[in-house]
Amino acid sequence: MRRPGWGLVLVLSLTAACGKWERQASQVGRLEARWTGADSGMISTHAAAEWCEDRRMLEIRAIQGDTGLAMALYPVDTTVADSYRVVEPARADSQRPSANVVLRLFAQTAIKGYQGDSGTVILERSGSGPIAGRLAARARSVV
Repeated sequence: MRRPGWGLVLVLSLTAACGKWERQASQVGRLEARWTGADSGMISTHAAAEWCEDRRMLEIRAIQGDTGLAMALYPVDTTVADSYRVVEPARADSQRPSANVVLRLFAQTAIKGYQGDSGTVILERSGSGPIAGRLAARARSVV
């Protein structure tokens, strides 16, 4: 099974501690990503982020046309500038701080999905401004 490598530049304006999803409007930022491997491509679009208080998870997602990229960050307590190890989705909630990453895209003849299984998401905060981040991950096909 061939694994594409992902490179991502992520810039978001986020609120570090928010209410439950159903009571909170998304925070909007920008996401730019490139990936290589069996299916190469890129996405450059607006991204939305929402904090889920019940699960202590930050979800970041971006959709451009038929391509979608999302990640879930599982901090120890609240979303802070930190390094989040990319793990398989089934393990992310129990190995904090951690992250999982997924990509959906249309290839020439099929819809393909990938999930991250290793790598790192690094969040940084510049003063009291927005949170920015970088992601380098390896992913595998979900089929």
